[in-house]
Amino acid sequence: MKKTFLSLVFAAIATVAMAEIEGHKKEILLYPNGAPDSNGYTTAEEYTYGSGWYKVATPKLYIYTPTSGTAKGTVLVIPGGGYGMIAYTNEGSAVAAKLVKDGWAAAVLKYRLPNGHDSIPLRDACRAMELLKDSAAQWGLNPNGKFGVAGFSAGGHLASTLVTKFITDKSRPDFGILTYPVITLEAGKTHNGTRVNLLGNSPSKAKENAWSTHTQVTAATPPCLLVLCQDDPTVPTLSSVLMYNALCDSSIYADMVITPAGGHGWGASTNIPQRDMIEDAVFKFIDSTVIAHSPVSPFPPSSPSRHQALSPSSRIYLYGSGDGYLDVYEPKSLCKSMMLSLTQSAEQVSRFVEDNYKVLVLTCRPGVSEADSLADVEKAMQVIRKMQEESALDCAVGCLAKEGNAGLAVKILTQTGNDAIRPDFGVLYSPDLQGVDASQVVTTSTAPC
Repeated sequence: MKKTFLSLVFAAIATVAMAEIEGHKKEILLYPNGAPDSNGYTTAEEYTYGSGWYKVATPKLYIYTPTSGTAKGTVLVIPGGGYGMIAYTNEGSAVAAKLVKDGWAAAVLKYRLPNGHDSIPLRDACRAMELLKDSAAQWGLNPNGKFGVAGFSAGGHLASTLVTKFITDKSRPDFGILTYPVITLEAGKTHNGTRVNLLGNSPSKAKENAWSTHTQVTAATPPCLLVLCQDDPTVPTLSSVLMYNALCDSSIYADMVITPAGGHGWGASTNIPQRDMIEDAVFKFIDSTVIAHSPVSPFPPSSPSRHQALSPSSRIYLYGSGDGYLDVYEPKSLCKSMMLSLTQSAEQVSRFVEDNYKVLVLTCRPGVSEADSLADVEKAMQVIRKMQEESALDCAVGCLAKEGNAGLAVKILTQTGNDAIRPDFGVLYSPDLQGVDASQVVTTSTAPC
């Protein structure tokens, strides 16, 4: 009786497991004749409802395709799980459903877990990409479309490994989407569980470096989009920053979307702030690969002709007259906030004015020292705070800067002990911070940026 009951329980669990992954069009063995190597697992794989797969030794692809029409292209989806399990649902099948809805085919990879064999996950990812390209027509994919990869957390590490360490030309993706990815595996700077599960407890520095994928970026690395949240408690944001910088240093197209809140492991969940913005950025990025060799930015510039029409409504002299003044640009409707702009870029100023910010563009005194320029910025903030008080505007005051003038912005944003001259937030476009060691000036009192 007990045996019969247990059999029914296990059958029910198996049914639930298959229900979570139903909707895929095809289930493909990566190695129909058996893998050429082993990760050492000899016991049966385990599946936990709502969580995913454990002890994976037989890799598979689950193919999802649009119900009608030709897919724009194909995305290899790699769920995370710290290389100790595979979070199939939230970072796999649910992601595939969103891709299919946007007209893309998706292939969710159930890869072999390393279990002491660090190269095996990469081997499976390369094999998966090759199979997708070789069998595209047979499996109802678009053989003429782009083939990208999207990975989450440790799956983001595997995806970043695929875009940097692909074994053959055919296994190279056309683009990569790395969501809250583990990138560096340096001790103390990464998610330790991922590091230990892939490299063991005491890997050499050489091995750490070889699998820290920001060190492996080359001219052959495809364009990448990085997506993460500032408050991620699991994977330090440093990982994405290192990868972004490495891509830029190698002149690889890269974009990065960072939201203040959302944490880690959200995958396809809709229960995070700014979800719509994240999805818009992702689909803008991947859809652009259909029509361009290099993806366009998820945030394209506004029309230049619209910027040229703006004119200041008034000018405020910081010192009564002469040099050092603020040009005031008024919004067309109710002011939502005020912005001190250290850049005179018509494009940037126009964006905020059109979004109902009152923008005050600073022109510092010419030919003065950096200290005097900082004094001009401080004086400008005092003027703006007084305007805010006199007009009874209950709103935040920001600081806008671009490229070379971002250094001044950082200095005013990191002011301590004087709230009157420190902006409430900062917006820095393509900041050039040469000569400014942010690690030395940023404190818990620094304004959000």
